[in-house]
Amino acid sequence: MLSKQQTKSESYQANTLAYQVESNSASPLVTIQPNGRKRPFFLVLGGVGGVDGDIGLAVAARLLIHLDSERPFYGLRASILDGELNPYAPAEYPPAEVLAADYIKAIRAFQPDGPYLLGGDCLAGIVAFEMAQQLVAQGQKVALLVLLDTSCPTETTCYNDRLPRKIPATIIYHLNQLWHIEPGKRLSYFFDKAMNAFKLYLLRDREAWKARFYAHLWQQYSTTLLRYRPQTYSGRIALLLCEALYRQNPTQGWSNVAPEGLEIYMFPGEHTTYIKEHAQAIAEQLSLCFDAAEAENLKPPVTKHNATG
Repeated sequence: MLSKQQTKSESYQANTLAYQVESNSASPLVTIQPNGRKRPFFLVLGGVGGVDGDIGLAVAARLLIHLDSERPFYGLRASILDGELNPYAPAEYPPAEVLAADYIKAIRAFQPDGPYLLGGDCLAGIVAFEMAQQLVAQGQKVALLVLLDTSCPTETTCYNDRLPRKIPATIIYHLNQLWHIEPGKRLSYFFDKAMNAFKLYLLRDREAWKARFYAHLWQQYSTTLLRYRPQTYSGRIALLLCEALYRQNPTQGWSNVAPEGLEIYMFPGEHTTYIKEHAQAIAEQLSLCFDAAEAENLKPPVTKHNATG
């Protein structure tokens, strides 16, 4: 259960990050936490590639509170869509390869050479995977690729037939939760989840045009990214999954493209709750993964902020 202080802190962090995005919308790079001597972590924001603001930034804010303060933390968002985001001109979402190339330009302008620590939240993990592939092709090293609740796209994967599989998995997860909850608390659990769903419905109804636009953009975004076909990757991948997805498929298909370098970590909850409810445990696991990857690459990173010359 989140304390009121944690919730206020996360809200403050998310609002601060949103202001930074608006102030520097021309760049895909979002400064989340710039301080520290350790190697920076670059996270491709979730939601609709970070352009829908609150979703991707909320995840970053929750992780930021618990991550090592010596680890610089940056987000990546689809700035190439700026100027088209209005309800009257539906945007065309670029493919993963184009987004990855745009993000690589941004991070290499900041950190010219690897090893890199990359990550992606939800479908954005597909873009992060392609970034890793492109960086390796450019002769750069990726020390670690983090995938947060990301499924590997395949020939049979598309948004429309992914949804029916997700619904039963979510129902099974909640039934399992109810089974393990004390009988006197089951009704409270049910009403809590129902109220959360109702709040989301009211929010969507209050800004109907915006909701319709982002629904259209999400459909394009998900359909475009799920057309991506990953090739075999020899680097190290840390796959962090919610319990609901883990029970559906513990590797989410990534063992087929990363047969030797896949590490899997499972956290209680479903896709929309696991980071919110277990941000500290997830951040601590990320820090362990980062430190292990950094220990294998002892050369300190060179960025335009600490370069000498």
